[in-house]
Amino acid sequence: MSESDPIESVMIELLEKRGLDKSCCPSEVARLLSNEWRPLMSEVNVIARKLAKDGRIRITQKGQEVEPDSLKGPYRIRLLE
Repeated sequence: MSESDPIESVMIELLEKRGLDKSCCPSEVARLLSNEWRPLMSEVNVIARKLAKDGRIRITQKGQEVEPDSLKGPYRIRLLE
């Protein structure tokens, strides 16, 4: 996966538009890519975990940063400060 990956590109672009103090739900990324967004969620989750491991985004649950590999349940993503 690289910057040419459409999911990664949309995710980073959305987060940059929101700014450092805002987050988004991964489903927002999928919805920007397709009206049939649910099938994209597994790939969105994979890319979010990769970007978090690469130090490009943070994954949070209930406002607290979580490790990408221990992620379970709903989460939000945001740019690193």
